[in-house]
Amino acid sequence: MPTTNHQQYKNLSTVKQLSTSPNSIPSGAFGADIQCVHQLEITGTAVSGVRYTLDGDDPTEDVGMLIAANETIHINGSELLRNMKFIRGSASEDPRLEVTFYTNAFGP
Repeated sequence: MPTTNHQQYKNLSTVKQLSTSPNSIPSGAFGADIQCVHQLEITGTAVSGVRYTLDGDDPTEDVGMLIAANETIHINGSELLRNMKFIRGSASEDPRLEVTFYTNAFGP
């Protein structure tokens, strides 16, 4: 049975990494499920999502792959987890990421 660890990432107005304090990538983590949480019920406005890169370059509101609101992606590979960077998709939005890390390459 794989070991899992859950973390939440907020305040995505600047570029963050999965290891940005106070969070960290758990020792032995090989993969993660990453969900962009829709904030409509909190702010009253829909969010477009979060932009991310896996090569270590900084994403912007216009550059990077999109995790749409309420979408979940799966990242396999400890190097990709270390290199992943993300930022909110629009300056007027404040989405959050829910991340479950695990030690098994194929998820929990």
